[in-house]
Amino acid sequence: MVHLLATIANDPDLMPAHLHALRGEISLPEVSPHETWGVGYFADDRGLIVRKPASLLEHRSAYGIGGDLKSRIVFVCARPEANQADAPPFRFRRWLFGYAGDLSAVGALQGSVAPRLPSFAHDVLGDGHGGRLAHAMFLSELHRADLLEDPLVEPGAVAQALDRTAQALEVLGEEAGVERFEACFVASNGRVVVVTRAGRPVWIREVVGLDSLPEGPVDETLNDFKEVVAALRRFRAHVVALNVEGESQSHWTPLSHRGTTAFDAALAVSHL
Repeated sequence: MVHLLATIANDPDLMPAHLHALRGEISLPEVSPHETWGVGYFADDRGLIVRKPASLLEHRSAYGIGGDLKSRIVFVCARPEANQADAPPFRFRRWLFGYAGDLSAVGALQGSVAPRLPSFAHDVLGDGHGGRLAHAMFLSELHRADLLEDPLVEPGAVAQALDRTAQALEVLGEEAGVERFEACFVASNGRVVVVTRAGRPVWIREVVGLDSLPEGPVDETLNDFKEVVAALRRFRAHVVALNVEGESQSHWTPLSHRGTTAFDAALAVSHL
């Protein structure tokens, strides 16, 4: 089972403060001895990935692995199994892709799916790895719709591609004998973030303003005290999380039904 958090914000400089503030709200899976954390982010419009064993993190949280990142968009995933290279999120050119859930059953059908994918998508496939297969299928949907290289692609078009991917994976799940397919997928090109739920309940929260920086409240003796406080008040973000602590649930909206949600560069929200 993969753990997931994804967020898009209006101020990359305050992303560390944003992730720090979320530490007490996200419910984490049980610690695994081979757990790998991966973080995807954007720098100069390039999607980048960092993966680390959980044992190397000072804090087992999104802030623990992404606390020094200044990016408007951040994906964080935690995978309990070994093989660090297969830990999500994944990257291909300008695109980042993450998921939550257990896709091992559909991964076993890779041999029958791969011949139907364009040749470039084979480069991202793993050895029967369901998450890698889902990534390749999503890239194939973008390619078929002529969206893969479009930097200004509309959020709705990305949402449709990810939704078609989720539908295809649900069909594969039925073929593999999965009684109830439960997964969640997120994708981004650095401008938009799209999330699709396929039987896997997730939570979404809008963050309006921040109270402090990671090191604590802003020091009033600083010369730029007023500017920092104003920036904290202007901060806006949307967050997608797999699990939320019980006491924090009042701030979050559960999304338990089948569907797709898109967040554009201006943080506007749309639904399929």
